[in-house]
Amino acid sequence: MNKNPYPGMKRLRDQPDHEEHEKKLMEAKADLAGQIRVWCDKHNLTKADALALCAYMTGAAIANQDQRIMTGDMAMQIVIANIEAGNKMVIDELINKTEGTA
Repeated sequence: MNKNPYPGMKRLRDQPDHEEHEKKLMEAKADLAGQIRVWCDKHNLTKADALALCAYMTGAAIANQDQRIMTGDMAMQIVIANIEAGNKMVIDELINKTEGTA
């Protein structure tokens, strides 16, 4: 399993089920990515449209946090760390890709 698959999220290493929770997060991420592709195709969305909608939904997710537990700054640190992780993952995949167009 990745050392830190979701930077910015609390890792509960002292919890007996932390590996199972991380596995569920990775499965949810894969499912969500697949669903984004489906609705982009269904609604004929551009990549820019998909980015705008994901950003909008991220804003909504931040607004739905319990403000007594998570401040706006804490939420933004999670968003920033995970944007960076997503960028790195795609760049790494592109660098290691051995086929494609020139």
